[in-house]
Parts: sequence; C-alpha cells; structure tokens
Amino acid sequence: MTFDQAAIVAIFGVALVLFVSERVRYDLVALGALLASVLLGLVKPDEAFAGFGNNAVVTVAAVLVMSHGLARSGAVDVVSGPLLRQAKHPLVLMAGLCIAGAFLSAWMNNVGALALLMPVAMVGARAGGYSVSLLLMPLSFATLLGGMTTLIGTPPNLLVADLAERLRGEKFAMFDFAPVGAAITLVAIAFIVLVGWRLLPNARSGRKAPDEIFDVGHYVTEAMLTDKSVWVGKTIGEFEQATSDAVVALGLIHGETRLRPHSAYVLQEGDVLLLQADTQGLQEFVKAGDIELVAAEPHAPEEAAAKTETAEVEAAARSFVNAGVAAEVVVEDEKQAQAAKDAAAKEAAKEEKRAARRAIDTVEAVVTPTAWVQGNTARGLRLRARYDANLLAISRRGRPVTTRLRDVPLNAGDVLLLEGPEEDLAEIVASLGCLPLANRSLTLSQRKVVLPLLVFVGAIALVISGYTSASVAFVLGAAAMVALGFMPVREVYSAIEWPVVVLLAALIPVGTALETTGTAQLIADGIVAVAGQLPTRGILALVLIATMAITPILNNAATVLVMGPIAHAVAQSVGVDSSAFLMAVAIGASCDFLTPFGHQNNTLILGPGGYRFADFWRLGLPMDVIVVAVGVFLLPIVFPF
Repeated sequence: MTFDQAAIVAIFGVALVLFVSERVRYDLVALGALLASVLLGLVKPDEAFAGFGNNAVVTVAAVLVMSHGLARSGAVDVVSGPLLRQAKHPLVLMAGLCIAGAFLSAWMNNVGALALLMPVAMVGARAGGYSVSLLLMPLSFATLLGGMTTLIGTPPNLLVADLAERLRGEKFAMFDFAPVGAAITLVAIAFIVLVGWRLLPNARSGRKAPDEIFDVGHYVTEAMLTDKSVWVGKTIGEFEQATSDAVVALGLIHGETRLRPHSAYVLQEGDVLLLQADTQGLQEFVKAGDIELVAAEPHAPEEAAAKTETAEVEAAARSFVNAGVAAEVVVEDEKQAQAAKDAAAKEAAKEEKRAARRAIDTVEAVVTPTAWVQGNTARGLRLRARYDANLLAISRRGRPVTTRLRDVPLNAGDVLLLEGPEEDLAEIVASLGCLPLANRSLTLSQRKVVLPLLVFVGAIALVISGYTSASVAFVLGAAAMVALGFMPVREVYSAIEWPVVVLLAALIPVGTALETTGTAQLIADGIVAVAGQLPTRGILALVLIATMAITPILNNAATVLVMGPIAHAVAQSVGVDSSAFLMAVAIGASCDFLTPFGHQNNTLILGPGGYRFADFWRLGLPMDVIVVAVGVFLLPIVFPF
C-alpha cells in the first residue's frame, strides 16, 4: 500500500468515525475530509471545489427547489381527499399512502414526499380510530423505495449516473433505474400491506381510541398550581397515586428554588411541576382545570408595563432637571405626565384586549433532521419575543427530559407542542424548520395546481429528449416557477438543503481520489479474493449487501461516493460490465430500513409514530431480504454482465 492509498484510507476512516459519532455535522466532516485530501496532495488545489459545479450537485439543488414549488401548489390535495375517504379501512389507506408516497418520491425529494403525506396519515388514523404507528413506517419506507425508480428520485441516483459517465463513458438516462427500482418497490409494498403490517407496533398494542391518535410517547411539560387547583395542600405522593402514575412529577420549582419531588412534599399555590404524561393524561388535566401549562417563554405584560412606566417617569424627571424648570412648573408638568401615562395605559389596555381576542391555538410539530433549531433551547431561540409563540411541551421518545423546558436542547425527531396565534402558527412552524403534524388543506385555483405540474413535466421532457442536461433543465424549471410566481424568491434558498449540497460537493473530489490513488481497485481485489469461487451474481449480492450495511452509518450520498468506484473496480476485476454493479450501489444506498437515524425520513417518523429502535429492525430486515432477492435476480437481466 502506497502513502497516498494509506492516506485516503485514513481520511475515510476518520470521517467514518465522525459520521457515526454525530458529534460534528456531516457537511463539516465532508469539508474537513476534502481539505485534508488537498493538504496531503491527494486532490489538486485547483480541483478542490470543482464539486460545487458538478452536474449532479446542481441538479440536486434544482430538484429541491422544484419539489418545494410543487408542494406549495397543493397538487398533493388531489390524492389526499380520496385517501382520507378510506380512513376506516387501515390496510386500504396504508396501500394508498404507500403508492402515493412512492410515486411522489420518484419525482421529488424523499423528505418532501413524506412531509406532504405525513399529515394525511395522521388525520386518516385519527378518523379511523387506530394508531398512526400502523401507517408512518410503511409510508416512510415507500418514499425511500420510490426514489429508486427515476434519475431525479434521490441524490444517490444522480451521483451514480455521474459516476457511470465518468467511469464508463456512458451515463444512465431518466428511466434506466425504473425496471429494477419499480419491481422492488411493488414487491416490497405488497409485502408491507399483506404481511409486514403485522410486524408493526400497532399489531402489539391493538386499536386505540380516536382521542389517543396523536400518541407521540410521553410529553414532558411544566404546569403551575393555581389557587383553584385541587392539588394545593396535597402531597406529591397523593398526586401521583390519584393519577395512577399516568402523570409523573420529574421535578419541582418552588419560587426560584428547584426541589426534588419527594412524595411527602405538600404542594402549594404557585409551585411549578415538571411533569411527564402521555397525550391523553395531559389533555385530561388541562380540561379539568387542575393545572395551568407554563410556557417555556412566559409572556409577562405586567412586568413589561411596569418597566416601561418606571422608565417613563425617570426619563421625565431627568428632562425636567436638565431643563432647570421651577418647582411649580414641575408639579404642573407631573400632572400632565400623569395624564399622558393614564392615556397610554388605557391604550395599552385596549391593545391587550385586542390581542386577547386573537385566536390562540396549539400545534404539534416534529423537529426535522435539517431544522436549524437543533441544539438550540427555547430560551436561546427567544420564541415569545421573536415568533410570538410558546413551547408548552416536548415529547422525546426513548430519551428522558429532566431539565426545565426552556433549557432543553432540541433534537431531530422531538415533537413540540407549540402555542401561538392561530393564523400565524403554520408560518411559525415553517420558520423553525419543523414539520406540522396536522392536515394542511390548501384551497388554490386550478391554475396554481396545473401550471407548476406542467413546468415540472416540461423539465423532465427536456431531459428525456436529450435536448439539454438534467442540471440545465431543472435549473430552468426552478427559474420558471419563480418567474411565474409559484414561489417567492426568498424561499428558493431556504428550499435547498445546503448541508447536503456541501456534503456532495466536498466528497466528490475525495471519492475521485479513492479511484485515482488505486485504493478502490485495491479494495475491489480484496473483495474478489474473499468472494473466492462465488459466481458473478454472488459477488453482485456482496456489493449490494455491503452498500446497504454502510448506508445507515454514512449518508446515502456519501455511501455512493465511497462504494461507487469500488463497485466499478470489482466489475473490472471479474471482467464484466459495471452497469449492474453501479445500479446495485444506487439501490443499496437508497434502502436504509434498519435504523431511525440513517435516513431523514426515518428520523421524522420516530417521535410521531412512537417507534422504538427495534421496530425498524423488525420490519426492515424482511425489506432488506426482498431488496437483495429481487435486485440480484433482475439486475443482470436488465443490465447484462
């Protein structure tokens, strides 16, 4: 092994450890790997940032923008209505959601497809009276499967097409992925609907009442005992005994002092309890009026008014002194100042009444893996001051919350109970980068639904016809959506997942170094040697399984950039065309069914579905077997060796 080969292996080894640890953001890890490769001479300085101009990277960004424009058009409402009419039939609704999710993800970002249909699943489960856990995992898996069917369905496909053009001199077209990808998708969805649903948590817990549908695990919230609370004068032990442990006191704040919630402690008016309760228990407490939920960012108009009044008096006094006004005049001016203050107080009271008349509502929202609020606290975000919103509760499935809500760092998959003005809640949730767990019905004209679809179809037609490249076609489509007013300019940049773009652009040159240093061929020779006398299909299966094993550890795009050159080298070592092997890498990188953290879609459903880690293995392992079996059977037929 040469120095360059040892260096690139060391760089990927360190990057792998950092990816797994999740202590550093994956885009920063990729950028660090790129800079290390440049400093060690593995990547030329003038080629270091060539990845940002790569066609695959540009296409990913453009498709994200067009997906956002398509989502804003309300086109998904065309299918949501018929789906919800099947709410009483869970398996029919499951099949419809899976088919719709797979179809949408073939043309748009997987996360975008899930975000559009996830509220439909939540509302459908509520209407049907069963747990949403029966629907969300199948929907997530279906969106991952559907992305395999077209060139633009998922970033791994675009990267594999780029690798094929560079390594083989022949690129994959828009629908070259469809024969194998569609077959795997149909077989897998049929398995889920006919058999796989029995492996989901709902099969263990049975049907749930309609008011339990938003079973996002156990909320942790803060509640203050008012003077009317029946719990004042009772001990914490009596409190928990009366609630049959459905509501558990995790902490206690008395005044400014935090106390351990001892069972003998006598509760007093004004005490704030840090409570853990399921959704139903929390709702019953609120309805009964026994407690009052405390927002993480409390609104204190009286305190603010007092500070304002004090400041006004002090300012008036300073101005009078500086002007050297006589005592008699000061008295008169004080009367005028008092009158002005009284008028201001009346106006403030009117404004407060007007504000009170604004409809206040609550919404459940899940923190997405790309949300910028990750790692921030409610105190640091200043939710009340900046967004006029309160954080009432947090649900963190499987991870305890023991500190005050305002000091809890937000993580991907957390479900937040937010309170704010009804008309602004949707915009507030979007500003935080979260996904609302509610049905978002859009009433838009037919023109606003049809024209964005026509723009999208037009971009695809340009690619299929070969008139221009995918990157140019989809950038034209994104520009057309903005020019025609389907989406505002300010949303263009927010629609692009910049960490993904940086990850791709940084790792493309590093992946090229894996090939140019001969490391890919070295690893490929080792794989072939280990395979021994296995037939070519067996070696193809090894490549597919290895890719599927690496994907949860890395990122699906990073997996392609690592495994793509190796798969091509393996094909060369056994003396066959590499098309089937590159396609195996694309399929394996799209199929992460075993973990809730390997793909963003699985992270999104973790909290709202109330899933545990083992639930993904239970359904994910059979899915992996189906993918390998169907893929290894069809790939050599569609792409002969």
